[in-house]
Amino acid sequence: MQPFSSRSVATIAWLLLASFPFLGAAERVTSHHLRLNLVSEQSVIVPGQEFSVALHFALDPGWHLYWVNPGDSGEPPRVEWKLPAGFTAGALEWPAPRRINDWQVVDYGYENELVLLTRVQAPPGADGTADLQANVKWAVCRDVCIADRAQLSLKLPVASKAEAAPPKVLFERTRANLPRVAPRAWKASAVSTKDSFVLTIRGGSTGIPPKAGVEPNFFPLEKQQIENAAPQKFSATGNTARFVLKKSEQLLKPVATLKGVVSFGPGQSFFIEAPVSERR
Repeated sequence: MQPFSSRSVATIAWLLLASFPFLGAAERVTSHHLRLNLVSEQSVIVPGQEFSVALHFALDPGWHLYWVNPGDSGEPPRVEWKLPAGFTAGALEWPAPRRINDWQVVDYGYENELVLLTRVQAPPGADGTADLQANVKWAVCRDVCIADRAQLSLKLPVASKAEAAPPKVLFERTRANLPRVAPRAWKASAVSTKDSFVLTIRGGSTGIPPKAGVEPNFFPLEKQQIENAAPQKFSATGNTARFVLKKSEQLLKPVATLKGVVSFGPGQSFFIEAPVSERR
């Protein structure tokens, strides 16, 4: 399979995937510049209870994967679940990303590793052994991007009592980096100017987390709202934080609510929904 440029991955990578062979059904696969595991937090399934599984990508140095909004190029990993009758899988839970500078563009994604959690609900009548299958697609990038896919399978016995599996520390570490719902005391709002959004977060009775030497960033959930490669101007006064975000040249319509993740450093990321008003 031939690599291709990161600038073209968003338009052709997923068209190419249909022609790629599966890597085979397994709990672990090794592919181009990464290893992928499908692991469960529990070694057994309890009927009627929820449990978590993880897709664990371990990447070679310098290579990266993408967040749900990939930024200027790329596509996020995707998964299609094939579960036993009565089992249901929730949405992927995405850790807070980081800004990845790649030539003249900025991507939102992950280096070194990415762990995507999913909550699976077992039906009350579950018995025997459950075979969980995940069809996973991704694009891994450095100077070029390579699209790939794999099918992984995980067989778990059903029992009356849950037992923690050895990877439990992986799940705990990943949950610590998941964005949280912002404290109720926080008030987020945004003002739309000619060229920018001015996002303001007022902490109220709950303090804004300290920067601790890490430059805070805002990651929009929707594409083409801000210029990803433009510097984000951050300032803090007392218990108020403010981001000045340059508007995307591709923004075609007004934004009513600016939704995204604001990160103040490791373990300090929060979902933000800021109503947008026009500057008069």
